[in-house]
Amino acid sequence: QTLDDLFFVFLDTVAKLQPKIVIAENVVGLVKGNAKGYVNQIVNRFRELGYDVQIFSLNAAHMDVPQARHRVFFIANNQNYPKLKLNFNYDPIPFGEVRSEKGVEFSTDDALFIKMLSEAKTTDKKIGDIAERMTGDKSKYFTSMILQDNLVAPTITSGGTVMRFYDKLRCSDQDFTNIQSFPQDYDYCGNNVQYVTGMSVPPNMMANIAQEVYDQWMKK
Repeated sequence: QTLDDLFFVFLDTVAKLQPKIVIAENVVGLVKGNAKGYVNQIVNRFRELGYDVQIFSLNAAHMDVPQARHRVFFIANNQNYPKLKLNFNYDPIPFGEVRSEKGVEFSTDDALFIKMLSEAKTTDKKIGDIAERMTGDKSKYFTSMILQDNLVAPTITSGGTVMRFYDKLRCSDQDFTNIQSFPQDYDYCGNNVQYVTGMSVPPNMMANIAQEVYDQWMKK
């Protein structure tokens, strides 16, 4: 098994269990460029298993999640249900509305980050924006994000440095929990909170999809 065939391993499980409804999530790049051929293989496999499948490109920022997280969802059924319609229009939630009271202090090894953040402007979204002004080199630090209070947080990844413009500190575990719409009492079992949330589908995103699937298909 390799990462390239994980989706088909998942579909092998579908073949064994034969659920009425299947929902699968992946990165939005899956439906772009050369990956389209891979998507066609997925769709064909769904059909071989007797499922009608629809593909939706959704942004968590319109689904009651304070994060601009674009993801692709494959939603399939083998019950001859009508076409599913998904139109989410929640008002965007800027980071300032969910920001925790205090961020995490930088260590003494992060002197460069501290210096760059001291030069941050309200238009900066990444440390790379500051580095470009200071050194002319825009190729560095573009994975180190700066969250502005008036903007929706960008996609939170499982790694990298995520900082707050508000107090020039690192994001706290509470920030990651809020941005990803995880339950406030969620038990991470000692695991890295950024990693867990960054690798997960935001619960509010999934809940909205599940509600529509129930209302349009199962409730009837």
